[in-house]
Amino acid sequence: MSRSMIVGSWLWWCVALLSGCGSSAEGLVKAVTDDFNELAQVLAAVSTADQLKRAEPKLRSVGKKLRADMEKMKGLNKLDPAENAAIGKKRGPAMAAARQRVLSEVNRISRTIDPLAGSRIEVMLGMK
Repeated sequence: MSRSMIVGSWLWWCVALLSGCGSSAEGLVKAVTDDFNELAQVLAAVSTADQLKRAEPKLRSVGKKLRADMEKMKGLNKLDPAENAAIGKKRGPAMAAARQRVLSEVNRISRTIDPLAGSRIEVMLGMK
């Protein structure tokens, strides 16, 4: 399975989990979207293997925040379908754009810097 598929699957899992959250769901969707944007920004600054290695502490930090935000969602109540749809309509496009930025950066790094970068990034984020 390609790295982009693995990262994409993990990110879609995040979106699916978000869609079933309670009254704090919109804030959590925003927090996770912000985490994805921060991750994309860190990855966008990587243009060499050495920079990827130096970015590891920041990637670990962003991964920790993302996992913490996901953990917060586990205890929330289920949304009714109308509220879920409203949050999806309001916050969904921003989350999709952030997710796409992350995937694009991981793919760029894997193509131009290190073919194993996708796997290395997954480990740094705590996904493996």
